[in-house]
Amino acid sequence: MGVLLSYITGSAFLYMDRLRMSPARFALVFGLGASGFIAATQCNRLFLRRWSLEGITRTAVRCSLACCLVLNGLLIGGNVSFAPIFGILVLLQASLGCAFPNVGALVFATVREAAGSASAVQGMLQSLVGAIAAALVARLGNGAVLPMALVMAGFALGASVLLRFAVPRRSVGQGPSEPSAAGDDPDSTG
Repeated sequence: MGVLLSYITGSAFLYMDRLRMSPARFALVFGLGASGFIAATQCNRLFLRRWSLEGITRTAVRCSLACCLVLNGLLIGGNVSFAPIFGILVLLQASLGCAFPNVGALVFATVREAAGSASAVQGMLQSLVGAIAAALVARLGNGAVLPMALVMAGFALGASVLLRFAVPRRSVGQGPSEPSAAGDDPDSTG
């Protein structure tokens, strides 16, 4: 959530101030970028037919971290042109579109008897993380886009570390009770 809210907070500075887009073009580009998120959430159910929930989640979180690092590299290197920035941000939003529903499913699977309370805690934490992300980008940014990218990378790194230690690696199948075929998991290293 921190990555997405950091992007939402800083995207107007990036597209309109740094890339000199008109408000109308920014709205179009922002909407097109969001389509990556929406498409990924819709494709996620198809991915779950082939790969494990944990594998997809790990891959999506790693992809979001990689996108944030590439974005930082582009901005630090001074390569601030529309095509590479937009491409990275669409891929980032798509990875978040796969990560968000799967993280929720992983959490709720462990607390089925208290799903309502878990949902309330999740909503509260998402709001808190979103507020912190927006405040950091607004406070540090001051019209610059690199702080947005740095805050995004910080939250992506935090999500990667949290996922690494909070979700145990286990062989989870394609569906609720089917084991996955060897090598079919996008998270497998073999």
